[in-house]
Amino acid sequence: MKRSTIILAVAAFASAPAGAVTVSVAASDDASLLGDYSGPSLLSFDAAFNDLSDGYSALSLAVELEDGDVGSPILFNSVFENLTGLATETITVELNGATFSAVGSLFAPFSPGVSGSLVNPSTYLISFGAPGDAFGVELGDVGFGGIDFGIDFGALQAGDTFGITISTGELAQVPAPPVLALFGLAGGVLVARRKRLK
Repeated sequence: MKRSTIILAVAAFASAPAGAVTVSVAASDDASLLGDYSGPSLLSFDAAFNDLSDGYSALSLAVELEDGDVGSPILFNSVFENLTGLATETITVELNGATFSAVGSLFAPFSPGVSGSLVNPSTYLISFGAPGDAFGVELGDVGFGGIDFGIDFGALQAGDTFGITISTGELAQVPAPPVLALFGLAGGVLVARRKRLK
């Protein structure tokens, strides 16, 4: 009796549709895919911006749908890490062949002035308050609470793909520490000079 129950359970599990989206890197410009945590009806990954010395970094991914993903929008969450130490003013998340069906939560632990908005149905723009963000941002529920984004892929079927591109915008105009030190020194000299004149 136990053996037949185990065989039936294994057969039922094996015949169930996989339903997990498949993520692959389509193109990279100084960015990388750190981890893929996608599952049935869920697109979830961590990405990193590795070099902003030329002022730009981007990662394009191809997302292939499987049987269990078809029929309703899928959920989306992600962590974008900035490993450069340089602050960026914006990050853009752009879908190709799909649209956002719901906007989820946005959290940037070191950028309290962060905001996000849909520019159009397939583009979500993250803007950082001054002085920009040099660390990273979390979209949706990445394990600490929050609300996932929704992605609607229209008439796409199992085996079809849509694209997602994450890119940085302009670098924030933040004076370098030596420049700040010079401003501080110059200010100190002016104060000392003013006191001497009195």
